[in-house]
Amino acid sequence: MPAPPQPMPAPPMPMGMPPAGGRMGMGLSAAAVVIAILALILSLAVPGPLGATGAPGATGTTGATGPQGPTGAVGPQGLVGDVGPAGPAGPAGPAGAGTVMAANATLDKVTIGSLCTQYTTAEITITVPGPGTIVVTANVMLDISHTAGTRDIAFVVVHDTTNTCLDDPYLGIFVAPAGLPSDTYWPSITVSRPFSALAAGDYTFYVNGRMTIGQNAGDEFWYANMVAVFYPA
Repeated sequence: MPAPPQPMPAPPMPMGMPPAGGRMGMGLSAAAVVIAILALILSLAVPGPLGATGAPGATGTTGATGPQGPTGAVGPQGLVGDVGPAGPAGPAGPAGAGTVMAANATLDKVTIGSLCTQYTTAEITITVPGPGTIVVTANVMLDISHTAGTRDIAFVVVHDTTNTCLDDPYLGIFVAPAGLPSDTYWPSITVSRPFSALAAGDYTFYVNGRMTIGQNAGDEFWYANMVAVFYPA
């Protein structure tokens, strides 16, 4: 009796072909790598939440002052503010170096003698702050009693003494010729003279006069006004 037939052996599987399950695993691994890379990129691109603020550190020592920079440009002028109320008047200051003036006037009648006569109420005092020149001017009215046939001559001066009637360029003169009719004449005579002030102080000046011809009791000083002006050196 022949032997029963033997089963055919299964053909060998081709070499180098991975099983189907292996290809799927490799595909999943590659996808995982891509996802991991994307996750890394997103973590770098999107910042996380801020952390809590740390405690302040200790203040350091102040450094040395640096050099001063250049002066900046002047800014534009601001608007003018409101005027404030006037303050109280301050005390008067000392006399300045400008001119100083004094004035005086009189209406007293004084008889003019044949010798140098002071017009007793026609005088002026000026206080000056230092050396300079004082110019004194006087306008003097006379009351002259004239008799026809007699010539009258009156001299008038200003001076710093009471008994000086100089016959010089600063002299004022009135003449009533003898041919004039007898009457009272009222000549107005203006005289002026400069005086030197050597230092600060008070200086007094006078009107003097005399009748050189024709003097009588009716010849008088009638009125005078005086001005003294100081000019500093």
